[in-house]
Amino acid sequence: IFYETVYSSERDFFIWSSLNRYKNLILFLEYNPDSKKALLKIIDTANHFSITEFEFTSNEFLSESICVGEGMAYILNDDKVLVLDLMTMDFKEVKIETPGFTTSHFLFQNYKMFFIKDLQELFYLSSSSKETNYKYSGIKLNYVNSLCGYGENIFIGTIDGWKCYKNNGLLVYSFDDEYENKVECCNENVVVIVKNNKFVIHNLNRFQEAESRTVSSQGRDECDDIISVIISYNNLIVLTKDGIIELYSDDNLNIHV
Repeated sequence: IFYETVYSSERDFFIWSSLNRYKNLILFLEYNPDSKKALLKIIDTANHFSITEFEFTSNEFLSESICVGEGMAYILNDDKVLVLDLMTMDFKEVKIETPGFTTSHFLFQNYKMFFIKDLQELFYLSSSSKETNYKYSGIKLNYVNSLCGYGENIFIGTIDGWKCYKNNGLLVYSFDDEYENKVECCNENVVVIVKNNKFVIHNLNRFQEAESRTVSSQGRDECDDIISVIISYNNLIVLTKDGIIELYSDDNLNIHV
């Protein structure tokens, strides 16, 4: 296997976020915990891997991912949302009322970047407007642990179930549970909910129709907790805490992905 190094972090800096892509651009965050200095790096793969960077300070919280949509990049940092226009490279910040962020629950949908504040309330920034103020969605819950969306639907996982809203704040469906539910992924047909070592597929055409599976224990007495589920074409790929990966295809499921 041959590879070529196109970038290396500076001393005392760590690559903090996952890699993101927009057209020919690769975006990621770097952070120096000692100096509290953070860098947003943009590598242009179509221009000899040239690098553009934006420096800022992060004292309490810096999101481990970047939300990219419609030519805009969003970062949660302390009590601010940092916004970069990837066409003009215009970089700005939107101040959020304290307390600031503690988790990276955010998504881009229908020209809006939705984010959870205080693990309770859902707000959004509009990319199609020149407004710099964030707005309240009207959605407030006791405790939010996860967030995903598709089309006009927003799915929110909570300590005692999960809910589906339209992006205008209208409640579509609510599922109450004695266990914590995390929404992991969704598409136009299904939403996948994780409860410790079990995942549940809900049919979005009939919400009450669901199918649950438990990841193989590999000969052990207990099954691993699930940490991630993604939808890939007509398959579900499941990753557990101990590194087990399982693939579930439409042929093996009653509810088709």
